[in-house]
Amino acid sequence: MIEQKSLGKNLGEGIRQSDGSVLNPFRQAKRYAAELPYSQRPRWIVTCNFAEFWVYDMEQPNGEPQRILLKDLEKEYYRLQFLVDEGNEHLKREMEVSVKAGNLVGIIYDKLLEQYRRGSGAENAMQIAESDILRSLNILCVRLVFCLYAEDAGLFNSRTSFHDYLNAYPAQKLRRALVDLFAVLDTPLAERDKYLEDDLAAFPYVNGGLFSDKTIEIPQFTDELKHLILEDASSDFDWSEISPTIFGAVFESTLNPETRRSGGMHYTSIENIHKVIDPLFLDDLKAEFDSILNSPSKLEGVGGRVSKNIRAALVSTNSITQGEQVANLWKPLFEQYGIHFDFAYRTFRWDSEADIKAHVHCVIIGFSAENSSPKLGEVARSAGGVCDKGGVCDKGGVCLTASTNTRPLTPSNLEGEHITRITRTAQAILDARAKYPDCSLADLYDEVTMPPELRKAHQENDRAVMAAYGFSTKMTESACVAELFKMYKRLTTME
Repeated sequence: MIEQKSLGKNLGEGIRQSDGSVLNPFRQAKRYAAELPYSQRPRWIVTCNFAEFWVYDMEQPNGEPQRILLKDLEKEYYRLQFLVDEGNEHLKREMEVSVKAGNLVGIIYDKLLEQYRRGSGAENAMQIAESDILRSLNILCVRLVFCLYAEDAGLFNSRTSFHDYLNAYPAQKLRRALVDLFAVLDTPLAERDKYLEDDLAAFPYVNGGLFSDKTIEIPQFTDELKHLILEDASSDFDWSEISPTIFGAVFESTLNPETRRSGGMHYTSIENIHKVIDPLFLDDLKAEFDSILNSPSKLEGVGGRVSKNIRAALVSTNSITQGEQVANLWKPLFEQYGIHFDFAYRTFRWDSEADIKAHVHCVIIGFSAENSSPKLGEVARSAGGVCDKGGVCDKGGVCLTASTNTRPLTPSNLEGEHITRITRTAQAILDARAKYPDCSLADLYDEVTMPPELRKAHQENDRAVMAAYGFSTKMTESACVAELFKMYKRLTTME
């Protein structure tokens, strides 16, 4: 979504709306976006005044915008690449196909589990422990998925090899057919029975041990299971279209009953994977590759190079940047190993594709002992130094953690006039809320339905608090945070 303003208009200044509220161009666009159906809401909001572009990523709704000047567009056009990203449709298709594949495996998993438990009933002399059932079931599912993928990806002799082999058997004989097939796939060609049937002999040897375990139990199959595997998962589905990075995580949770019960099937999106690997090593490798293309002489000596400095990335729920964990984890890393923050992402939602959502809020923190230039697009800057009261900042002034000290940062020049103004404007907020007793806080603070008097009361309160701290109302959020950290440092130094 693009909010266009006239030349010379300050993109950070508020504009009075017809309802009396004052919104800057970004908040105007955000209000428009909030009225759209969820499926049509924009990932990006761009404000422009014919001289500069401010680009907001709605995956980081509280982050600072990227600012691009029109005069620099010739050399910085790549920063607007998201507007014409031709890979998005392909990525979207990969996600859809991969999640569908995970759902198919989930159905097969459940039906196979029924057969395992039916064959292990009290009336059966060969009862199997639940842990053994799940182990066999997991291995069997992995093998079936491999065969389905290998068939469509051309790893077998034809794109119907697996389907045609099993289709020749009735459901009650599929168990024996799979036992024979798995044994053949685990046997090198030179060691196979020279009288092996042609339909089995056509399959290649698969090394790596996937089919080597002969102790797993395989249950009897039903007509329903045969149809699920041969029609729904084979004939009607092309496994070569899936993304291994997406499907792998979907499949992993499929094989974990606790995960499936608590939140459904999850996948790690390619976007989130790249949040880790791009700044960790891939960005540098791409830059080096580009330089080699431009200067082939640089190729000599690249192979075989080993870095003595290990760079790491921690992906965790955002609790690792809060409370007592902060000092326990990060302080020893700073003091004993002299680590340096290389990159980080503010809290973002690591989502699930399950029908029952299991939202997890995460942070990514990249660090190493090498004093490299940090990528600060997603992190906040502090005044610098290591806080010995709980919060931790690296020597470059990059602070990623929250302090355990809950003492308020009181402005040194807080006087009666400021106290009176803050108290009055805070009461105005409560009074504005009280006018709508039937509305929840979610309704009152919705970007579209927020009452004008409540919005105005908050704006007045913001001005009062900013004035008390001596901050300009034009300061950005990150600038305010930096100043607060300076105040905090002075406060803890005096104690």
